[in-house]
Amino acid sequence: MTQLGKHYHKLTGSNSKRKPEKVKQKLGLTQRHKEVIELMMEGLVCKEIGDRMGIKERTVKIFKEQARERLGAKTGYQLVTKYLYEKHGIKQEKPGGSGERQEVPTECE
Repeated sequence: MTQLGKHYHKLTGSNSKRKPEKVKQKLGLTQRHKEVIELMMEGLVCKEIGDRMGIKERTVKIFKEQARERLGAKTGYQLVTKYLYEKHGIKQEKPGGSGERQEVPTECE
C-alpha cells in the first residue's frame, strides 16, 4: 500500500483501494515537494534538481508526480501555477483566464 493509501485510510476509515481525488488533494505538500517545485521554477530539470538536493533523479520524478496528484495538476506548468496560487493564498482563475502562459520545464530530460 502506498503512503497516500495509508493516509487515505486514516482520513476516511475506509478499506477501499480506490481513492477519491478530493482526498488526494487534502494531503498537502511536504517540504521536499515544495523544494522540487521551487527548483523547477528556477528552470532546472530532474537530474539537476536531484544533484542540488542530493537525491536520485528517479526520486525527483516521484516527488513531482506526488505533488501533481496532491494539487490536482496534470502538467508541470499546472503544478507550478497551482503551487504559487496556494503559496500566496490567491484564488485560482477559471479556465480561459487572461493570464499569459510562461515556459516552465514540464518533463525531465
